Amino acid sequence: MTHDASEADFALARRAVERGWLTQDQVESALVSYDRTRGTRLLAHLPLTPEQIRELESPGRPIPAEVVEAMRDPKNRIGRCFWRVRHVKSGGMGAVWRGWDEELKRWVALKFLKAIGDETARAYFRREAQLAAGLDHPNIAKVYEVGEHEGLPYIAMQFIKGETLGEAKLSLEKKVEAIAAVAEGVRHAHEKGVIHRDLKPGNVMVDRDGRVTVMDFGLAKESAADVSGTAVLGTPSYMAPEQARGKADRQSDVYGIGAILYELITGRPPYTGENSGEILEQVLTRELVWPRRLSPTIPADLEAIVLHALEKDKQRRYETPGQLIEDLDAYRRHHPLKHARRPTLGYVLGKRIRRQPLLWSAVTVALLAVIGGAAFGTTQLLRAKRAAQRAAAETVLRAAAATGKPVVPHT
Repeated sequence: MTHDASEADFALARRAVERGWLTQDQVESALVSYDRTRGTRLLAHLPLTPEQIRELESPGRPIPAEVVEAMRDPKNRIGRCFWRVRHVKSGGMGAVWRGWDEELKRWVALKFLKAIGDETARAYFRREAQLAAGLDHPNIAKVYEVGEHEGLPYIAMQFIKGETLGEAKLSLEKKVEAIAAVAEGVRHAHEKGVIHRDLKPGNVMVDRDGRVTVMDFGLAKESAADVSGTAVLGTPSYMAPEQARGKADRQSDVYGIGAILYELITGRPPYTGENSGEILEQVLTRELVWPRRLSPTIPADLEAIVLHALEKDKQRRYETPGQLIEDLDAYRRHHPLKHARRPTLGYVLGKRIRRQPLLWSAVTVALLAVIGGAAFGTTQLLRAKRAAQRAAAETVLRAAAATGKPVVPHT
């Protein structure tokens, strides 16, 4: 090149062409503009973003080719320093993309949520997301930034390279270890005042080293309508009864952990149905199919833990993730459980009576009536028998007196 622009700027322009950020025609056009405007840098005439210029001047870690391609479209720029690179999946909550953190040169997960309503709802989302961003635990995915892009909320968070807990092929021992790790993360979040509200296998990642990470803490969740028409947050198949009624709390998360464990050891969620309404109806009214009925090889103590975590009555459920962790640890060490108990006949009858008290009251009354009737009939029969015996004895005595023969008693 014969222009007076510095060799450094020419080198940067060549580097931008090599990365695909510029074409040769764009560089030539910039040189023409540069020649007409003395006292400026060539870079000022190139169609590059400030971030691209910083990267060209301080290359550092090489940028992956697919990131370079994404950077060609300014619409892929998200928030402070993120680039939307590749679509990963879409679901009820929105879409997930693989993104690139331009400042720290690392992959991130970019989650774009569906519209979340009015300003009150948005303020609630921001507050919850900020709380989640303050969580620092090895079993919780880190939140880097929360904002809005083209009117939709987004979250930039830690990118976990691996598979979901539902997809991972794990032994029974590793499944229990994974659930203990989930419970540890949930316990930390609860201590910081954050509840999850949507614990399920798809929100737990397992990386290539076997590390377990819970995703989406404190963020907006997929909505479903409960049986009364009220909006509830969460995924119906893993939702506690009180959450189905719109009142999620810490014990609802404990139920969610139990629901994940149930699916891991049985191969199906606790409740299934054709639609959300049908599933929610089951969550509220139907008794759980015990794990060992679906898979008889499940250890009895592990079944006891699951049943205790999935109690519909909160008063009978684990109070905290810590209690669940204690029982999981006892199970793994082959020690007696501290909180859960293996189900007995009394447990079964008690659950049925609590679920249908009016029916069982009627059955009890009927049984008492039958027993009372049977007792009354037996008493009347005994009385009649004794009366007949007395009458027969009197007849024998009268006959003996008339004939003058002695009465010989039967022995």
